Amino acid sequence: LHNSTKPCSDCIAVNAMISGDLHEREDKLDDGRSIIKRGSPVKDSAGEVLGVVQIALDVTAHRKTEEDLKTTDQFLQSLLKNSPTPICLSNTDGRISIVNPAWEGIFGFKNDEVVGKFFHDIFPPKIADRFNYLSKKVLRTGVQVELEQSVDSSTGLHHFHTVQFPLQDTIGKTFAVGTISVDVTARKLAEQELTDKGVELSRKSQQLGEMNTALRVLLKQKNEDQRELEERMVSNV
Repeated sequence: LHNSTKPCSDCIAVNAMISGDLHEREDKLDDGRSIIKRGSPVKDSAGEVLGVVQIALDVTAHRKTEEDLKTTDQFLQSLLKNSPTPICLSNTDGRISIVNPAWEGIFGFKNDEVVGKFFHDIFPPKIADRFNYLSKKVLRTGVQVELEQSVDSSTGLHHFHTVQFPLQDTIGKTFAVGTISVDVTARKLAEQELTDKGVELSRKSQQLGEMNTALRVLLKQKNEDQRELEERMVSNV
């Protein structure tokens, strides 16, 4: 391991030999490898140390995986914290495991207040039933689902385009359900405003049509009255 025939400084084998106890330490070698070394004393029936068995385990790949997971976890935490979109994660039993600040701001509940609770503990029955139905579908099929729904929260009525998707481990087993809700309230209000304006425009168009019809009738009557008046004048002359 160390390209040396002499004991290293603070050698665990020497320490185990002297103390008669098990010694273990993790070292990082010059070539970048991470090694867990264990020095185990071998004793006779009288308890005298006869020698030491030293075992070295290369945990470089394991440590790299841990670092990668740590980096990934930091990335996910940063994503959850800074995302403007409400995000919620729930376990396979339907309990909420984490919500991000955007979710807290929209629904008016802190993360500590909802973690471990069911959707029925927070939302009205109709909305909670919908969440649970879709979550079970995601867990059963492993496929994401989308829906649009309206939620009346402490911050007012909000319209969401919601995506629920499976969170899977390395072997493809779903262990949680993620929920991302895009707030489309502004779009819905704009659509409703356009719809209302369309209805108003249609109503005014109908009124104009009726007015045009009435004007044509009046104009026709005027022409007939004028012709009748002219005929009378000619007859009088």
